[in-house]
Amino acid sequence: MEWSVEGYKEMLHERFSHYTSVVVKGFCDIQQSSFSEEVKMLMLEAFIGEPTIDVQLFFMEDLFDEADVESVEFLEAALVDNWWEQYGDSDEFEEFYEEHELEDVLITELGIWMKACFDKANGAAIKYPLYFGVHDGMAVLDLHTNDWIDPDELEE
Repeated sequence: MEWSVEGYKEMLHERFSHYTSVVVKGFCDIQQSSFSEEVKMLMLEAFIGEPTIDVQLFFMEDLFDEADVESVEFLEAALVDNWWEQYGDSDEFEEFYEEHELEDVLITELGIWMKACFDKANGAAIKYPLYFGVHDGMAVLDLHTNDWIDPDELEE
């Protein structure tokens, strides 16, 4: 099998397209919702488990502390990585995956897609700061500004 990073990105975007309407609806639902006054920002956190992904919406006092509001499923068990499902047991694919840092590619492409869905849903109308990140990730995407930021620097 001949793999390429560009081919991986194309496969991801093809898979993302199956879930775009769900994510856009999620952003529209946020616009229509109101939250307790202890909620100061929202965090969409992706949990990557090859080949699926789950995204939960957390209600936050700040980037590190949840408000006393239970999180909700935003996107559940979406199959996004066909390559991992097909080839994940092969040593050759695992080597290609690691050599080309495809987990970082997946995170970046997820951010690009989330931002596109946010824009499609007129997410700018959401009055709360809204961030997208990956569980245990090093950066979060500010969906209002489209900037990847280090949460530690934001809190300083």
